[in-house]
Amino acid sequence: MPDKLARVAHELGCRSMAYTYNDPVIFLEYAIDTAMACRAYGIKSVAVTAGYMCEEPRREFYNYMDAANVDLKASLRNFTGRSAAATCSRCSIRWYI
Repeated sequence: MPDKLARVAHELGCRSMAYTYNDPVIFLEYAIDTAMACRAYGIKSVAVTAGYMCEEPRREFYNYMDAANVDLKASLRNFTGRSAAATCSRCSIRWYI
C-alpha cells in the first residue's frame, strides 16, 4: 500500500505527503515505508506531530521525514521544558533528531 500511495501521489502531481490526524508515531513503520516510497518519486514527507517520541524511534523516523510541524500541547514553561524539550520564550525546539 505505501508504494501505491506514492505512485498515486506522483500521478496527481503532489509535491509532498503529510502524516497527520493521528500522530505519526502511532503508525511509525507505515509512515517510514510510505516516506521511502515517496522519495523514489521525489515527493517530500512532512510529519504533523505533538513531538512526544522516545529518542531511538525519533532518530529513525526523522531520517525519512523532510519536515515536521510540531504542535506544542501546552504553554507552561515548566511543562514544555520538562516534557517536550522545548522553550516557550520563542517556542524553539532544543532537539528533535
